[in-house]
Amino acid sequence: MAWTLICAIALWQNGKSVRFLESPTATNELLDAIPFDQRLADLRRLVENVDLMQERFRRFIAAYRTANAEELAALQGLAESESPVVMVALIYGRSKRWLPEILRMHASSDRAAICVGAFHCFGEHGLPTLIANEGIDVTYE
Repeated sequence: MAWTLICAIALWQNGKSVRFLESPTATNELLDAIPFDQRLADLRRLVENVDLMQERFRRFIAAYRTANAEELAALQGLAESESPVVMVALIYGRSKRWLPEILRMHASSDRAAICVGAFHCFGEHGLPTLIANEGIDVTYE
């Protein structure tokens, strides 16, 4: 959510219109739908493994800055293996839910920048793949 907000502010400051793919309330509803025991287990894992989580975060930032898709995919795989419920709800489910709005934006004459978190950008559940599956050419610059 923080990345999306930073991106939105930058676009707005440059005179671009800004629309969000979901409201903060919708995000909270997704979090609330994750069973409490699962959220507690994930939090416990993070607290008990602070050094490991910090190292993964450093790896994530380095991979993101260098567009290292292989490393990002590896980190995504780790996150999915450790917390599949969260990944399905917060990453894969949201990407799929956003797809109709992104397709509407693509079909309109308005040009739009779409800002999402890195885990929404690659893999079989990533937005580029979902968009390409709809017959739209996806290119990377």
